[in-house]
Amino acid sequence: MTWETVLQQLLATGITLAGAWAFVNTKLDKWLDNRFEKKLQALQFEHEKNLEAVRHRIQSEFSRVSKIHEKEFEVFPKLWLMLHEAHGYAFNAVGLRMVSGANWSAMSEEAVREQMTKIGFSEIQIKKLLSLDDDKAKQDYYFETVQGNNIDNALNKQRLLMNCICENRIFLTPELDTLFTDATKSIGVALECYVIGKRAGDWDMQRENMDSIKRLEGTLPDIARLIQARLCHDAAGVRLLSETTG
Repeated sequence: MTWETVLQQLLATGITLAGAWAFVNTKLDKWLDNRFEKKLQALQFEHEKNLEAVRHRIQSEFSRVSKIHEKEFEVFPKLWLMLHEAHGYAFNAVGLRMVSGANWSAMSEEAVREQMTKIGFSEIQIKKLLSLDDDKAKQDYYFETVQGNNIDNALNKQRLLMNCICENRIFLTPELDTLFTDATKSIGVALECYVIGKRAGDWDMQRENMDSIKRLEGTLPDIARLIQARLCHDAAGVRLLSETTG
């Protein structure tokens, strides 16, 4: 039924034109209100749906960043400690720290065994040391063995550090990856070359690689600053996302 038909029927019943218009106007207002209400509900529904999608993306990003940040707090201190250990062992291995001898004639066999066990001598090395009668021979063997053990320990620490870097490389920034990797490789190369120089009696080669290990001390502050900057940056990001989702 059209509006024209409705008007004709209303007029036929004796309703004035003004009354008919008021009737039509009332119906029209209700129809427009109804249409507006439906349109508004549709817009509100679409808005809520879009808002929920945005909220879900933010929460997903927050979860991802939080997990990465937690992993970085685990990985960075671990790598930092392992780098210091490898560098410290290398420092000892090439003789950059003095190693004290012992008064062998004043030590009982039991005391020698106890002391050598504490510093990592094997049973074979302890027996070899005890078999020497001359104090000078014992001192020479002691220094030689201490350095050999230190070199072995330093190379093992270096190997473990390199493995840890490879395992956690995805959590390192390119700059940190480069610094950690270069420092670790430098320790390994310097130790190997130092050993070659020692066996060849080449003091210049030994000194060169001792200096190489010593120079690594200058790299450590740069790595520390990058780690601190990275952890502080991530912490700020996590707080921002937390505030956003909240």
